[in-house]
Amino acid sequence: MSAVTGSAVRIEADQLDLVAQAWDAAVDRTPDADEFCASSIWSFSAAASFPEHGAPIVLGDGSSFAGLRRATAEDGSRLLLGLDPVWGFATPMVGHPVQAARLLAARLRLDDHDVAVVTGQRLDGIGLQCLVRVLGEQRRLLQGPTEQRLRADLSGGLEPWLARRSSRFRQRLRQVRRRAEDAGVAVVDCSALAPDEAMDRVLAVEARSWKGEEGTGLASESLAGFYRRMAWRLAAGDQLRLLFARQGERDIGYVLGGVRGRTYRGLQLSHDAGVRALGIGHLLQIHQLEALEGTGIDVYDLGMDMPYKRRWADRIDETFAVLIAP
Repeated sequence: MSAVTGSAVRIEADQLDLVAQAWDAAVDRTPDADEFCASSIWSFSAAASFPEHGAPIVLGDGSSFAGLRRATAEDGSRLLLGLDPVWGFATPMVGHPVQAARLLAARLRLDDHDVAVVTGQRLDGIGLQCLVRVLGEQRRLLQGPTEQRLRADLSGGLEPWLARRSSRFRQRLRQVRRRAEDAGVAVVDCSALAPDEAMDRVLAVEARSWKGEEGTGLASESLAGFYRRMAWRLAAGDQLRLLFARQGERDIGYVLGGVRGRTYRGLQLSHDAGVRALGIGHLLQIHQLEALEGTGIDVYDLGMDMPYKRRWADRIDETFAVLIAP
């Protein structure tokens, strides 16, 4: 680490673990931040992944931080992106909103760029207000793309959540359970597995899924590396949650997620393409919801908005990116 200006220091990518605890404390003080994705669990795992983008550089003063990484757009434009250059769910500036905005302004000055993309903002959010206050007279600030994720409300428990679902959906869940029982399928909690063993089993199922057959999902080496890094971070804090659906001695499906605070974040769910008719995805989801009962989890974050997830969700959470140009 090296001093940059005032009390701020420059933190290189290979030094991020040294500030993980302070970063997470800053996330918890950041109004409207994504509790899971803004944390070191997701953001630092992403920072160590996706080598096609530049290594992140973070500025911090011990209680507030701002981090960006270089990238190049398809048209050759020079970009600055957050630590997560793929999904954009998290804000790259955390801590006291005014100081975090000042640190972001200082971070912008470290690299020549055409556009900086500051994700995870809200129209009525104090983070956006502070960005405008700190940078509004120096830079052009534009509203960029939105990022949506689906969320299920578990604050009242599983029964109220089920009561908000349609009778047809509840019937489908009962049918899935009966079908799985008839086929000899059991759901097993493997959250305590060593991270590499857990991910090896996940990847083995993924290879037999429709995503594996199409070469998408975790078939991507960079995505697999990202989730493996995240599994290690989650396991270190006893925050990894992993269920396998097993038929005899064979894994035929999994649901992988993690908890932080009062949020369970679903990460990946997949199953063997050969058991599609059994509804293994539904089976795993309802078992995961049951496993969260009584644990203090209020929100099941299902991740990005996809049609098949909507029947499980109660609301859409939307943030957007602020585009900052010189």
